[in-house]
Amino acid sequence: MANVLIYNEETGAAIRYKVSVNTPDYTERTDVLINPDVSGLQASEIPLSDWKVDAGIVRELTQQEKDDRAAAQAAAAAQAVLDQIAYSRTQAKSYVDSGLSDIGLIIRALAVTIKDEINILRSEHSLAARTNAQLKTAIQNKIDDESADNMD
Repeated sequence: MANVLIYNEETGAAIRYKVSVNTPDYTERTDVLINPDVSGLQASEIPLSDWKVDAGIVRELTQQEKDDRAAAQAAAAAQAVLDQIAYSRTQAKSYVDSGLSDIGLIIRALAVTIKDEINILRSEHSLAARTNAQLKTAIQNKIDDESADNMD
């Protein structure tokens, strides 16, 4: 029985530390260290996420490596938020276009009702009526230009 450290061969990042495993299950793997010396890391209670394999030696990440990782994680989280916003905008525009969803039907019915009411007021002032195509374009533009994101 042995202790093994599984790590990412590309980055050296420790993935999992297993205690008392069947050694033959790991001897052919290139991403595993068998019985690595991690006593200093464990004694200092350094979390596994801060372990790194460097030339076959397990060490703690440097402060610069920790800072770089934190920056990369923050950037990834920010990108995930931007991706979600872009997806939400695409979905919102598809609801305006789609006749297949209940919410799309409700949105279009509400928008057309408001357009009809506005057209009554426009006609009283000798202004041309707005068309459904103009309404659809206006709604999509509001989604794209972020002015519909909140109503503060």
